[in-house]
Amino acid sequence: MAGRSHKPGPIVTVTPNPCVDKTLRIDVPLRPGHKIRGSGWSCVAGGKGCNVSRAVRALGGETRAVVVVGGLTGDHVLRMLEDEDGVPCVPIRVAAWTRTITTVLETSRHRQTALFEPGPTVTPAEAHRAIQITLRAIRGAGVVTLNGSTPCSTLDDLYAEVIRESHKHHVPVILDAYGEVFRRAVAEGPDLVKPNREEAEMLLGSPLDKPEAYSKAAEAFHRNGIRIVVISDGRRGAFFSDGDRQLWAKPPRIREVNPVGSGDAMVAAFALSMAGYSPTLSGGRANQPCDLETLARVGTAAGAANAMTWDIGHFDPEMVSRLADRVQLIPW
Repeated sequence: MAGRSHKPGPIVTVTPNPCVDKTLRIDVPLRPGHKIRGSGWSCVAGGKGCNVSRAVRALGGETRAVVVVGGLTGDHVLRMLEDEDGVPCVPIRVAAWTRTITTVLETSRHRQTALFEPGPTVTPAEAHRAIQITLRAIRGAGVVTLNGSTPCSTLDDLYAEVIRESHKHHVPVILDAYGEVFRRAVAEGPDLVKPNREEAEMLLGSPLDKPEAYSKAAEAFHRNGIRIVVISDGRRGAFFSDGDRQLWAKPPRIREVNPVGSGDAMVAAFALSMAGYSPTLSGGRANQPCDLETLARVGTAAGAANAMTWDIGHFDPEMVSRLADRVQLIPW
């Protein structure tokens, strides 16, 4: 008699620096110094982990979002995530207001200009509390994803602490960040890292301008105990290494609408695969094998599917299935 398959826990995303992500559409060219009236606007809960949680939902998976929020803007982020996106949240309250990012979209040119507010100041006491709440929130996770920047240096140990705690309970961790928090977390050996090319160059201090440079970069990450290295490079695709094999995943040609959040859609597909699901099927299918080729195909396909829609993380999972077969895998 066959045993019942074990259902993995939810994908827990950690976003210490979320935002109110507002887009203002204008039908005339952007002219600095002039008053310009918008033709429409939209708003979503922004931040890399918020995008990952939405993409996990789009792919049929379960997720929980840990977010550091403050003020009325923080309340707005929570309402959008929970009420509009259907993502359960673990809010970590701080006194300072959550930032807003405003993107001006020139519809005639399809050109975007993004204006970033600085992240909130988190006090040492708030940072200590944030770490403790996060460590409790990741219990029972299928996979933990650590996403994006920290708002200030008091939280630069957050990801490293989460990796140590997750590994005590044999929970895989995906790291997609940059800066000091990324450097400290890499030293703890997360299971998968996904910097983009510029972020990898910044951390390693050398350009990735030759094939052998990617291989050397992967070796540097693997020496920290990192099992899988992914270095993304936008429309060109992404480099994948598991220590034994290396390959380049070239995405299929698509009609691109909005590439923002495509790297986060990749992370969502990685997380579901590592948790034992097949993210190329809506609703998933538990206890599926996860190898380098699977990660490369489903991750690249999810990123491409996201780029075909304007709304970040709201793509058609069936499109991921169709695109996965068209991803070109090139031995490195």
